[in-house]
Amino acid sequence: MRGKHEIAEVIPSAARTATFNQECGNWPANYDEVVGYLNVTASSGTSETLDINYQTSPDKGTTWYTHTSMTQATGATTERKVFTRPAGLRARLLCTIGGTSPSFTFTFHLEGKKDGD
Repeated sequence: MRGKHEIAEVIPSAARTATFNQECGNWPANYDEVVGYLNVTASSGTSETLDINYQTSPDKGTTWYTHTSMTQATGATTERKVFTRPAGLRARLLCTIGGTSPSFTFTFHLEGKKDGD
């Protein structure tokens, strides 16, 4: 049997200099497994850091809880991380950028996998 499979570019490539949230909506709820892919292609600044937390909400986005954290990025890097079940009914990415005059160019993809047809 073949299962359902989808990859979504949640954060397209661009240079970013400030902390932001990126909503994923209820997309993860449709899958048995969710995988996150981070691709940092450039960074600059002094002591620059990028922290990405996959967060879920049980109350339609009023309160958010960190589900899975990516490894802190301090330069160009890639990371693949499987988010344990349940991946949440509603999700967002909290991207925290720190340091002096920091800039990160990166993309973030989510891959959803569902068993069965």
